Amino acid sequence: MLQTENYIRAMLSRSATIPANEVEVLVHARITRQDILNRSRRPIFTYYLHESVLKLPVGSSAVMSDQLHHLLRLSVRSGLELRVIPCEIGAHAGMAGSFTLMEFDDFDPIVYLESEAADSHPGDRAVRQRRGPE
Repeated sequence: MLQTENYIRAMLSRSATIPANEVEVLVHARITRQDILNRSRRPIFTYYLHESVLKLPVGSSAVMSDQLHHLLRLSVRSGLELRVIPCEIGAHAGMAGSFTLMEFDDFDPIVYLESEAADSHPGDRAVRQRRGPE
């Protein structure tokens, strides 16, 4: 949700699990999801970024510079909070992968999990099977 198009492309292009002919489809899908950040009535977001993602070079220096400036521009928007998890924290629960906790006034909370090739939520059969029977 917070990545620039070129950063996403550079990251996915280096993946060992995503075929080259699928990269642009996935880039487009991720960019399209970001539309929610520009709605007049958008949800309130809090993102936790590990310090290492701010330092690990992805793509060219221009791609990285644009990505970091993009994060700075997002960080001053109302309804969007960026928090950095320092490297000194060490191992933590968020290391298992990217996730989003979505809370609603009229519905139960939903956890949304994202990996480089797939997205899911605990209501998905594959995730339920991995967690075990309910």
